[in-house]
Formats: sequence, structure tokens, C-alpha cells
Amino acid sequence: MKTNQRMAAIFRRTGNLTDGKTDLVEPTASHASPPGAAGLKATAAALMQDESRQLQRHLLDLTRRLLTINEAEHRRIGGRLQDQVLQSLVGIHIRLLALDKQAILSSKDLNKQIASTRRSVQKSWHAFQRASNPKHED
Repeated sequence: MKTNQRMAAIFRRTGNLTDGKTDLVEPTASHASPPGAAGLKATAAALMQDESRQLQRHLLDLTRRLLTINEAEHRRIGGRLQDQVLQSLVGIHIRLLALDKQAILSSKDLNKQIASTRRSVQKSWHAFQRASNPKHED
């Protein structure tokens, strides 16, 4: 279940608990009670109200935990994407150093290597843009 759906369910349940609490506090005329029963109903209503508050606190705590876990997951994934981009850039740098040392290549081979390196740089740049801005589309 997605986080938004969970939040909606929690708010719906909290609303139901709140509605249930008001129903308990407001007696209806059709429920005529014998003498002394009003104290028992008030005690039962107070217990249910306490339980409702505990459930609400529990739901808020669960919501906080879910949001914290979700944020941690986003940070972990972002870090992994940055690591991949950095590894690509290091690989490109190594290739450029190797090209620099191989100055004895013919111009045709050198042009092929330069074109290949240029494509790698462009791919890495696009990957970095996607990783740094998830809404970015090429």
C-alpha cells in the first residue's frame, strides 16, 4: 500500500474513532437506563475515549515511522545513483588518460576513441541529470 493510501486510511480511521466517541458521549432517548447505569455508561465511555486516544497516538507514531523509513529509502537510492554516476565519470577519466598516453595512434583510431569517449560523457551527464532531478525527462 502506498504512503498516500496509508495516510488516507489512517485519517479515515481516526475520523471514525472520533465519530464513535461522540456517539458514546451523547445518549439517545431510546436507550432508557435504570438508575445508576449512567455512571457505568460514563465509565465505559471514558474507557473507550482513552482507548481511542491511545489508538490515535499509535497511528500517528506508525505514520511517523513510515515517513522516516520512506525518507531513508529515498536517501539510500539517491546515494546509489550518485555512486553509479561517479563510477562512470572515473571510468571516462581513466579512458582519457589512456588516450593521452597513446599519442602514437593513427588519427582515424584517435577520432574513433574521441567519439566513443564523447558518447560516454554524454550518457553519464544524462544519467547524472536524471539522478539529481527525478522529474527531469530527456
